[in-house]
Amino acid sequence: STINNNMANDDHLKNNQTNKIVSPPPQQHKQQQPSEVAWLMKGIVVKVMDKNISNGIFYKKKGYVKKVFDKYGGKIVMDSGEKIILDQKLLETVIPKAGSSSKIMILYGPMRGLTGYVHELLLDEYKASIQLEDRNDFIKLEYEHISKIHIKKKKKWYKTHTHTHTSSDE
Repeated sequence: STINNNMANDDHLKNNQTNKIVSPPPQQHKQQQPSEVAWLMKGIVVKVMDKNISNGIFYKKKGYVKKVFDKYGGKIVMDSGEKIILDQKLLETVIPKAGSSSKIMILYGPMRGLTGYVHELLLDEYKASIQLEDRNDFIKLEYEHISKIHIKKKKKWYKTHTHTHTSSDE
């Protein structure tokens, strides 16, 4: 995949913690970095990992990807309601708790787009055991290869109580 190397280098200089926990800094290995592979997908939950965005108000805050632009950029709707546009290098995937009912989506490789559930977190390996949806198969994937799927919350409509008023002419 092609990316603007200058932009990538600038982002790593500004924010070396972009993929904190989930992937080592770029100089540690020569394989293609996850940040260079287009992993952003509509409907996944992400966490902002850049302290410089909006003076840090979104740092470590979650939102979901509403739309993907040019493979690497996304319109993110934050849990607080604000909408921001960010490059995937400034984001991190969100992994649900093991055994929860939260669905995940696979973001890389031939299974990209498939969904499942986190069966177990393999903390020492930085991997998760995933049960694919509608299958009995379990696969091990690195944390950065999966992300929680955003569930649209239904708007709550509250009935207003109507009171019958009697005439005050009595």
